[in-house]
Amino acid sequence: MKKIIYVLLGLSLFLGRSAFAEQLQATVNRTEIPQGETFLLTLETDNDKVSGSPDLSVLDKNFTVYSVGNAFQSTYINGVSKHSRQWQIVLMPKNAGQIEIPAIKLDNLKSEPIQLNVISSQLVQQGKQQSSAADGPKFAVNAEVDNKNPFVQQQINYTFSIYDSGGLYGEQPVIVDNGNRDWIVKSMGEPTIESKVINGQHLREIQFHYALFPQKSGLLQTPDLEFQGYYLTKSRRGADAFDDVFNHGFFNMGFSDMFATRNPIVLRPESIDIDVRAIPAQNSGYWWLPASKVILSAEWEDKNPTLRVGEAVSRSVYLKAAGVVENQLPDIKFAEIDGVKQYPEKPVAMSSQHQGEVISIKKFGNVYIPEKSGEITLPEITVDWYNIHTGQIEHATLPAQTLKVLPSTKGQEAENRQAMKPRLQPDNKKADLPSLPTTEKTTGSFPVWVWTVGAFVLGVVLSYLMFGRKKTPNMTEGDYRQQVEKAAKTNNLKELRDSLIAWARQNYPDEKIHNLDDLGKKSNSKAFKQELSNLSKALYSGKEEGFNQTQFLKVFKEEQNVQKKSKKQTSPLPKLYK
Repeated sequence: MKKIIYVLLGLSLFLGRSAFAEQLQATVNRTEIPQGETFLLTLETDNDKVSGSPDLSVLDKNFTVYSVGNAFQSTYINGVSKHSRQWQIVLMPKNAGQIEIPAIKLDNLKSEPIQLNVISSQLVQQGKQQSSAADGPKFAVNAEVDNKNPFVQQQINYTFSIYDSGGLYGEQPVIVDNGNRDWIVKSMGEPTIESKVINGQHLREIQFHYALFPQKSGLLQTPDLEFQGYYLTKSRRGADAFDDVFNHGFFNMGFSDMFATRNPIVLRPESIDIDVRAIPAQNSGYWWLPASKVILSAEWEDKNPTLRVGEAVSRSVYLKAAGVVENQLPDIKFAEIDGVKQYPEKPVAMSSQHQGEVISIKKFGNVYIPEKSGEITLPEITVDWYNIHTGQIEHATLPAQTLKVLPSTKGQEAENRQAMKPRLQPDNKKADLPSLPTTEKTTGSFPVWVWTVGAFVLGVVLSYLMFGRKKTPNMTEGDYRQQVEKAAKTNNLKELRDSLIAWARQNYPDEKIHNLDDLGKKSNSKAFKQELSNLSKALYSGKEEGFNQTQFLKVFKEEQNVQKKSKKQTSPLPKLYK
């Protein structure tokens, strides 16, 4: 009977050992994990007949898999060989609370589930300790906003705080892209770092500041921000955890720690509910601009410009607003002015931050070319905006401006030429003056020196006090070319002159082209220079019928082909600095 009992006992031990060997063993290095920190899951089996790898897809729901390592080990002891396989998986929990590592399969093997307690990182926000474990959280996070009930597109200030008790390193937080387009987020500069004592614990407070702009009304949650960093498990012995707060800074690691092990950290603050108000009815269809302050101002390229017929002057209008981003600023349209040609430039906008508020500026450039002397009035410009402090619609206004336009210097030159002519006595009797010998060759009724003076006057008449590239918005090189060809075909020489200068500025954006002389200097074609000279003569002699439009168009086309070849040979990379 005893022999039977011993046999059964031995058989049960053997079967138990075999069953144990057939299992997939799962162990963790700790069961209490601070949120945002990693831990190690180890899977091991002595079954040397299994193939493949464990199915880790069951971990995706509650964990982020950072790395997977595996090893194969064989031992031979007292004539008995033993084989084992092992996998080491570094995991990070996605949420706080009680979380289970589910059973993991490997062929016909299966591990047992493991229960974990993930300690929330929102300790400071809750104002209490949740765990007294020795391996409790080394870091905590908090998030705050200054306004939970803003208007749509109104700036609210958001602060993401990290509390560090153990040497945290990392970069700026990133916005988690979940397809949500409900917010515009702008960073408000570098983080601020201070040492604080909270709940009797010395901590380093790292604050990241953002301006948030809700893009629709209703109940929204603040954007998801994520800090990705690491801490070192081996640091300098006896070093003060806070002696680098203001020395090495937050984003640097000293060379003395270069051999330490990095432990990844991911920290996310909890979302905050924001109840966004819709545009108020009193806005009455105005462009919606919720700001704390809006200013309109203007400046001329020359502080005291002299307006003269045929000459260009440039003015810039600036729209400045506090509490909005640049793409919220409206466009300004310049009203037509009788007797004045206008060439608006493409607006340029930018934003910065000052004392916790986003400041945006939009610049509108416009070039004015008067066509007649007298007085002109630049109309008043008004931008309506909503004052978030007073709750009222207000108006930023640039007052109308009346300017005097002087006659063209062309008229003065005609008077000078008339004064130079010999005077005739009454009754058409010749004056008793000796005749002067004539040595100049003449063309028609005008001597060569008249053309020379006319060309010189041209440089003065068309001295366009303009900067940058003067062109109308959304116009291409082809648009300018068509303007030139149209003016030439219709024999509109004044329009042809203006169109040529505009075309030249588009082709030479880094040069100041003020007149036809400046354009001629940029060309290497003698034929093109001659046509420009012919155009100048026709303009200032008043004999437009003397201009050969067919010849001009032919030479102009050749000049365009030269420009195209030149552009292909030029490096396509833009200049960093002008």
